[in-house]
Amino acid sequence: IIGAPCVLILCPLHYFCGGGAAGDDRLSRLGMGNVQHGSWLCWVHAFMVWYVVLVVHVHLHRAQKSFLPLRMRWLKEMPEPAVTTLLLQNIPEHLRTTEDLRTFFDGVFGYNAVKRIDFLKDTRELLRWRRAAEDGLQGRAAFRTGTGRVLKDEELHQVAGSMAERMRKQILHSDDVNLSCAFVTFQRRREAALAYRLLSADDNDHIRADLPPDPQEVLWQDLAVSPERQSLLELCGYFLIFLIFWGFMPVVVFIQSIANLSTLEKDVPFFKYLIEQLPVVATLWNGLMASFALTVAISLLPSLLMLIFGNFFPCKAEVNRQHKLQVWYNYFLMVYILLVTAVGSSIFTTGKHLMERPFDAPGLLASNMPKSTHFYLNFIPMQMAAYSTSGLRMAQVCKYLFFRCYYDSETAKDKSEPEDQEFTGIGSRSARAALQLSTVLTFCTLSPLISILGFFMFAVSRLIHGFLFEVENRKPDLGGVFWVSDLEEIQRGLFLFVLLMTGVLAERAGNFVPSAIAASSWVFVYWSFVTFRRRHQWEHLQVEEVLQESAEMPKSRPSMTDRYIQPELPDQGKSQSLIEAVTTMRSKLNIF
Repeated sequence: IIGAPCVLILCPLHYFCGGGAAGDDRLSRLGMGNVQHGSWLCWVHAFMVWYVVLVVHVHLHRAQKSFLPLRMRWLKEMPEPAVTTLLLQNIPEHLRTTEDLRTFFDGVFGYNAVKRIDFLKDTRELLRWRRAAEDGLQGRAAFRTGTGRVLKDEELHQVAGSMAERMRKQILHSDDVNLSCAFVTFQRRREAALAYRLLSADDNDHIRADLPPDPQEVLWQDLAVSPERQSLLELCGYFLIFLIFWGFMPVVVFIQSIANLSTLEKDVPFFKYLIEQLPVVATLWNGLMASFALTVAISLLPSLLMLIFGNFFPCKAEVNRQHKLQVWYNYFLMVYILLVTAVGSSIFTTGKHLMERPFDAPGLLASNMPKSTHFYLNFIPMQMAAYSTSGLRMAQVCKYLFFRCYYDSETAKDKSEPEDQEFTGIGSRSARAALQLSTVLTFCTLSPLISILGFFMFAVSRLIHGFLFEVENRKPDLGGVFWVSDLEEIQRGLFLFVLLMTGVLAERAGNFVPSAIAASSWVFVYWSFVTFRRRHQWEHLQVEEVLQESAEMPKSRPSMTDRYIQPELPDQGKSQSLIEAVTTMRSKLNIF
């Protein structure tokens, strides 16, 4: 819908009516680079900006409207006990007992609405005794009692194991070691939904309510972090992200320096020989090296970001960490891929200039980004090659072949999975998809040929991801959170598109009217962004649906366990037997 008019209308107009501003650059003759100053084509581009904005608005809202029934179904089919449970964090001191918290909710609902409360417990001492018992069994440590007696080996294992079991029973029945986090399971779904709406506004003693993950997906150690320590860790994490953000600029500058052979030939004689004797290779180098090197460089960012998130940003489940990766990785991609040509060789210098003269932003984009359309025409095919390579799953094949030398085929397959969750996880995949579509939309009128490349790129992406969906192991999800974040990122990309075209038209048009027409669409984009969030309430079930809860409600998916309890607290033998029995039952029923 966008690509066809851009290619069929703008390309011929640029070529025949642009005025020949592109000179000998044949590829630029089909783009805005061929349009001379004051050309009447600037009026066409002004209305094309509105056309692109309107089409994206309609399709984004239509896509979100189609998504809502799937989201509501996912919420209704949440596994037990998550469907009737809330994760409460930042519980104040006066409510950190089972009885006090139960009384709090009884006062809210006027009746006994709570089925069970599972506080997170401080189990550090228990874990120390268990490690001592394990060390004694392995003969790795000894323990001196207060009387001077030395315990080691089997004796240490028995004594430490006995102490750990005694402490486990005490912790289970004591409120003295309760932390500020608890899983509250209600009698019915409606009480959980109403309590979530009540506490999500963060106006009740600063208690924060959230939807819980499945019990076996909970990151217990992260939830056990105190609010004070969490704030300090996050501060350190943001500082490290800041360092990576600024430290990545020299990498980009280096890539820009090696992307053109005319720059390298001054220092390395070999490249001068390459230009003179092998012009085809020189052309390929100049065309593809920048895109290839930048693609490789940004592929390292997810590993660095996940290392920071894993150590400094406590999350309730691993999939929430993936969503954090999606958000931050997208910020990096927008700056270092989509804006790299505008910021030049220094983000600091450009940022300082824009702080002094903020209204120069459109002109900065207009002077730099149209000159870089060739870079993006090379970047999109490079992404197609990356998609094709990921479909081969070479890492999993190599690991499978290695483990196949020592295990049977089924065991080797299990050990070769999953794939790298940093670069090929749902977080980084979603971020790259949003960037690629934003790139195509940003340059669809400046260089209409990018629409054709974008079409083929997403066709390849659909084919590869459809294949990976069938062969990869199933992983936890958030019920469409990644989808909504992608749609919002695409809307933010529209702001950049309007800003870019406003600057280009202000520079190329004979008067201010075409740029004013393009700039006026900024208001519509902002209205669309606000309306998108307000019109499509997707986070939770509607009150009407919750209050009409009946036997016709879809059956919840089964879970491994029926309550939220830290793995070190249940009786180890009984809990292991239960998990094995449930796993066997699920495999026989073939639920998934």
